[in-house]
Amino acid sequence: MEESEIPLERWLELRDAGRPQVGERRAVHADGSRRAAHVNPDAPRLILEWDGHTWSFLTIAPDYKTAAGMLGTVKAGTGKHRKP
Repeated sequence: MEESEIPLERWLELRDAGRPQVGERRAVHADGSRRAAHVNPDAPRLILEWDGHTWSFLTIAPDYKTAAGMLGTVKAGTGKHRKP
């Protein structure tokens, strides 16, 4: 099957696979920088939501831990370097 023979529904799935879904949320540093989440954990975070066209501002979280809780991404540390 050639690329041009892919059904439209499958092509749309492949196209959208890496894109955010409507309602998806993310936290970013309040200063707009694109740094890793663990950098400066006490700095405020902006909570944004994808509306299908752009990331829209929802609220501000005072720190990384609060932002992660708002997003449902808080995970217990399980790495070897963590103390029990």
